[in-house]
Amino acid sequence: MRLASLQISGFKSFGDRTEITFPAGITAIVGPNGCGKSNIGDALNWVLGEQSPKMLRGKQMVDVIFNGSERRKPLGMAEVTLRFEEAEGLEGAEQGRIAITRRLFRSGESDYLVNGKRARLKDIQQFLEQGHVGARSYATIEQGRIDQILNAKPKERRVLIEDAAGISGYKHKRRLAELKLDATHANLLRVNDIIVEVERQIRSLKRQAGKARRYRALREDLRLQQKIHFGLRAMELDRNLGALRDAEKRVSDVETEAAAGLGRREVTLIDERAVLDAANQTSKERAEHLHQLELAADRAENQVRACVEKIEECQRAALLRDAEAERLQESRAERQQQSNDRQVEVASFAERFDKLDRRFEVQQAALVEAERCWTTAREELEEQRRSQFDSMKRAAEHRNRRTTTEEALQRNSAQAERLRQERDSARDDLTRLHGDAARLEHERDELAGRIAGLRGAVLEGDQQLKAARTELEQASEKLTEGRECEKAIVGRLHALEDVATRFAGVSDGVRMLLAEGPAAGVRMRGVVADFVRAGAEIESAAEGYLGTFLPTVILEDDSDLELATRLLRDAGAGRTSLVSCSQPVGAPAVGVRMNGGADKIPDAVLADPRVQGRLRDQLDLITSMNGVLAERVGDTVIVDGLKTALELHRSYSGVDYLTRDGDVVYASGVVATGGVKQGNQGLLAHRRRMEESRTEASVARESVRKLQREVDQLRKEHLALEASDRGRREELGACEQRHVELELQTRHASDEHERTGKRDSVLANEIAGLAEEREQLSADLATFTDAVEAVEREHSEIERRCSERNERLAGSEAEARRLSDVVSNLRADRAGLTERRDAMEQEAGRIAEALTELDNRVEALRLEAGVAQQRGEQAAELKTKTERELIGYLAEREALERATQEMEREIGGRRQQLVAAENELREVRADLEKLRETTRQTELDRTRAEADRTHLDEICDRELGIHAAVAAEQVGAEALADADADALSVAIEELQGKIERLGPVNMTAIEEFSDLEERHDFLSSQKQDLEDATAKLRDTIRRINRTSRERFTAAFEAIRSSYQEVFQVLFNGGRADLILEDEQDVLECGIEIMAQPPGKRLGSVQLMSGGEKALSAIALLFAIFRYQPSPFCLLDEVDAPLDDSNIGRFMRLLCEYAKQTQFIVVTHNKLSMEMANLLYGVTMEEPGVSKIMSLSME
Repeated sequence: MRLASLQISGFKSFGDRTEITFPAGITAIVGPNGCGKSNIGDALNWVLGEQSPKMLRGKQMVDVIFNGSERRKPLGMAEVTLRFEEAEGLEGAEQGRIAITRRLFRSGESDYLVNGKRARLKDIQQFLEQGHVGARSYATIEQGRIDQILNAKPKERRVLIEDAAGISGYKHKRRLAELKLDATHANLLRVNDIIVEVERQIRSLKRQAGKARRYRALREDLRLQQKIHFGLRAMELDRNLGALRDAEKRVSDVETEAAAGLGRREVTLIDERAVLDAANQTSKERAEHLHQLELAADRAENQVRACVEKIEECQRAALLRDAEAERLQESRAERQQQSNDRQVEVASFAERFDKLDRRFEVQQAALVEAERCWTTAREELEEQRRSQFDSMKRAAEHRNRRTTTEEALQRNSAQAERLRQERDSARDDLTRLHGDAARLEHERDELAGRIAGLRGAVLEGDQQLKAARTELEQASEKLTEGRECEKAIVGRLHALEDVATRFAGVSDGVRMLLAEGPAAGVRMRGVVADFVRAGAEIESAAEGYLGTFLPTVILEDDSDLELATRLLRDAGAGRTSLVSCSQPVGAPAVGVRMNGGADKIPDAVLADPRVQGRLRDQLDLITSMNGVLAERVGDTVIVDGLKTALELHRSYSGVDYLTRDGDVVYASGVVATGGVKQGNQGLLAHRRRMEESRTEASVARESVRKLQREVDQLRKEHLALEASDRGRREELGACEQRHVELELQTRHASDEHERTGKRDSVLANEIAGLAEEREQLSADLATFTDAVEAVEREHSEIERRCSERNERLAGSEAEARRLSDVVSNLRADRAGLTERRDAMEQEAGRIAEALTELDNRVEALRLEAGVAQQRGEQAAELKTKTERELIGYLAEREALERATQEMEREIGGRRQQLVAAENELREVRADLEKLRETTRQTELDRTRAEADRTHLDEICDRELGIHAAVAAEQVGAEALADADADALSVAIEELQGKIERLGPVNMTAIEEFSDLEERHDFLSSQKQDLEDATAKLRDTIRRINRTSRERFTAAFEAIRSSYQEVFQVLFNGGRADLILEDEQDVLECGIEIMAQPPGKRLGSVQLMSGGEKALSAIALLFAIFRYQPSPFCLLDEVDAPLDDSNIGRFMRLLCEYAKQTQFIVVTHNKLSMEMANLLYGVTMEEPGVSKIMSLSME
């Protein structure tokens, strides 16, 4: 693959479309700073897929679009196209050619194209990866990248090797696979948790679903009965509501007619009020007009008085202005005389000025001649002084050279002594380094054995930690299961206790007595079932025989019995069985001894093999109630079946016989059969289940506590193992780090020994060279001493001539200074006369201005006197006019007062008529209010009926979800006609009782149970899919790691060998190496660069100069290119830190590699330009716009 051309349009400073072709070999790009050379490299990186604006020297990506200049507007799009040739076999190539285009619009939209067709950035990156090129690969080295390579962290530096090895794609695939594996593992954990929870819910919902089905059937029956009940009630309320609405309509009609009459009267009253209001308004307006007339008369009187005062004031002002004008005329005559005197004095100064000017010109000419003589003498003296300075300068130069030579001789001696000392020190160092190398090798060998032992201990610790983790996880799972089991048992116990608290399974009388009896003062101990326990094998039989006796309420004494009886009768709660602890033991037992059983069972009956014992003996009675209940249970024997009981009854009829199935043959011959209804629990069974649940809950709690202690102990052991493993790993890490340090120190000691030997030889050569230098310096010192003596003699002669010239200059300077003083005095006298003349002229001007001002003031006073006289005349005219207006105001006010009095009398009569009409209207309103009260009562009755009807609909909607009318339609008219309201109430109560006895019901259990079964099947299949995917991902990661490790190791060894060779070529000697930080972790460890230029110690590249750093980085890049050549390489000013000798070696190596790689070199160096095959010059003929010019060098 070969780079053919780069086309740029609207990118950064390239405002015009520019195409750059790249031939084989080296292409140089040159130009002044700031012309846009580096923008070509930015364009290349950008089209290769660079996504960071910072890497393109911008803040945001739109900064790459041409932003305009002084003469051009900004563009809206940037486009760069990169063309390759000879790309056969690469995906996307057409006839061996491929063109990659990237566009960016200022709106933020961007496009990628391959051969003119839209493509994804991912596809372009995969194609470029095949050719070992990319935005940040070793094929593009922009400004500052050289320093980044050397200053980067070791783990960041390995990216270059990875790019060359071609494992970047593998690492990306591994990261994707690891992310998928983590997500899959997390999903698998979630699925397992969900499956466990779903299975628990299925077990719970299976029981609830059966109960919900029974509840649904009862609810449907109850719903039908309620529909009939609500339909009947709705029909009755609708009939009552119709009658109330008819009555309301009749009352409303009467009220409407009365309201109309009231309205007509109110309209008449409103008209009369309007007439009265108009009269009142007219009266108010006349009063207001009268008030205005009074105010106008007052104003007129005030104005007359003001006019009289103004006339008097104007007369006084005219007299004052005339007197002031006469006084100013007298002052003007005095000022005129002063002006004439000043004019005479100014004329006398002209003659004195002429005499002074003639004398000043003579003295000025003499001063100019004296200054010319002084200047000539000063120039001659300056010439001699320059000669004197030159001689002093030459003398100083010769003295400095002599001093420098003397100091050089001293330094030569000191350096020779220092080198001899260094040579002795170097020999001592050789002896010391040999001993250090032996000690370090011994310590390294001991540490290697320690590391091997620690690695074995770490492996063993990992196995123990893994076993402990597995044991902890198993214990945690058991603890979770135990807690779930405890939670289920406690929930069941709470449900049973809730049922017992609600007194389920007993009559309404017993429920009422147990709930309200204590508050009424009835002392109770409970019901019989609370004090009787039966084994599971006879529980059903005992329930059948003692069924009516078990809910019997046990009271303290007879007073409680009487109180409970009254309470039950008052509440109408039905029949209820009671027993008092104070009754004699021999008293008949309720519901048992009333059947005619014998007090004592015949021995023949008990001896019969078919008899299984007495019921009393097989019941467990609570000790505190044993005396009260034992005799009341009666003498009953248990047999194996109904047939046996009938046969024994025929022989011994005075005994009650009870079968295991719950059938009873009473002594009276009555047979009770059927047992407990299927699905119902008796009181004994319910109490037994409660006791069992309490026992199970206690056992479960103890089991959970035991498991918790085991988990806590295992967690402590696990933490202890982790701490121990962490300690071993830290010790192993420290030992390995120390081993690496010892390896480096051993290598450093060996290198130091070799370097010290070379240094000893170098010091011997330098000492010999210093001896030769000392002989040459001695000869130079004698030459410089003779030259200093000759220059000093010449300097003495020049000083003598300077003294003569200085005396001549002093005489000329004294004469010039005397004449200058004379001229200065004359100039001062002339200035004094001028100043006095100017003062006289200014004073004459001020007097003339004062005369003009006096004239203006006299004229102004005369005008003001005339104006005052005119104002007095105007005030007299205004006074006459105002007096006439005042007479008119007074006449009009008198007439208006008479009209206002007449209007007040008329308004009083109308007000009396209005009061009578209002009294009559109040009586009509009282009658109407009575009618309205009747209407409101009728509306209230109708509203109550509607509320009852609405309330019925609300109850029906709450119970059935429909209105009562809809319920009546659904059941039909025939069902409503045949229905009996009382029978419906009884049926509804029975159905509600059955539903209540079912207890809490989860109606969604049926659908939830079905949904959970489907979900469990789906989750099970998902779990299997996730487990299969996890296994495949782990296998993929193992294969990727194995391939990456092999490729990276091969690439690193090859590049390392090449780096050592290229380093010696560029530095003309020396040695360098690439070292892995951790050879056990090839895929993640960093890479250290060690370099030793010729004549220096081996050390870090950070301690080298800028040029040495640049050469070291260039050596690494060429080593990478030798292993994995790239089709092209951009080098942006990488030769800037290199001197001419290093530039030569760099360019020779570049020419060698240019046989298989195209190099694009941005440079300012002439030697680099000379080696290029094609030269591109970047200029800015138009400010802000880059332009390309090409020059072939072949």
